[in-house]
Amino acid sequence: MSRRKGLRNVTRLRRKLRRMPDEIEKYIKPALVAVATATAVDAASIVRKNYGDLAASIEPNFSRDGLTAVVGPGAKGVKAEKRAGRALSRGRRINLSDANQHLLFQAHKGMWIEFGTKGSPGKGIPPHPAYPFMAPAWDMNRSFGIALVREAIDAALASIGKRG
Repeated sequence: MSRRKGLRNVTRLRRKLRRMPDEIEKYIKPALVAVATATAVDAASIVRKNYGDLAASIEPNFSRDGLTAVVGPGAKGVKAEKRAGRALSRGRRINLSDANQHLLFQAHKGMWIEFGTKGSPGKGIPPHPAYPFMAPAWDMNRSFGIALVREAIDAALASIGKRG
């Protein structure tokens, strides 16, 4: 049983949806896009404006199958970070483009702001308190998102049931 950010059986659901006809995707993808976009918009409105371009870097990044989305600052930099991590684990280094480096910086900056830092008194770096913005954005959209995806799944299954 997979557990992803508090939702159960997400991986099992994705596997089932991949095996089902393409007709299901036409119902579910728009629902997931709506939920991810609403979460990104709410997070951008919650984040403090004195953090520079952090609010502008909050965006959804959708998987190829369209059944998963990563939402947050520098979300599109996740692939670059995975690629760099794989290369480092193999004892190599890769040079990231300026755009990917910027995305990675925004992702790390977002984590520091969301969860805070403990600082380093020995180096004279004060701790930074946590100012969550992604968790409240997801909390605002969670019930809406789950209901929207359930409705999309029900509509897709009803459509397939009428056809079959």
